[in-house]
Amino acid sequence: MRESVHDEGMTKPTNKGNGDVQPATDLPTAPMPALGGTPTATMGAAIAAGAPPPMPVEAAVSPHTGGAVDEPARMPGPDELPSGAPDDPAPAPGHVPAGDACSLRRGGEFALVYRIGSVVIGRFGVVGTRGQWRTVEYGSAAAASRAFADEAARLTADGYTPLG
Repeated sequence: MRESVHDEGMTKPTNKGNGDVQPATDLPTAPMPALGGTPTATMGAAIAAGAPPPMPVEAAVSPHTGGAVDEPARMPGPDELPSGAPDDPAPAPGHVPAGDACSLRRGGEFALVYRIGSVVIGRFGVVGTRGQWRTVEYGSAAAASRAFADEAARLTADGYTPLG
């Protein structure tokens, strides 16, 4: 049995309880709104961060080490590392700026670890010597940042303490 109920000029489906549902026949049809996408801003080209500002070359006496140190620490880029033998005399690294950089001491030894872009650079040695430089390049800045954090944690676990 089919029955329709009219309301405001439209026919609505009805169900008499026997499972027979009659579809609506006179429903008004409105045009569908256009499904245009919302304009999305595009990401510009990656901004190349320049090299860090040059650090002072002169050595100063630090109350933390009792000897000559680069204050603040000189942190050259991977292509600017000074040459020489690890035992050559040189001031130990001093304080470093905030961010992915740390300068540490353990007895008469120093460690300097910092990140520039996707490269982690380390300098390790005896206070008063050039020490050994090491660079490792990673596939992304995020991977290098993680490697820096792991290296800093390892040095701390090995007994090194950060300067000031």
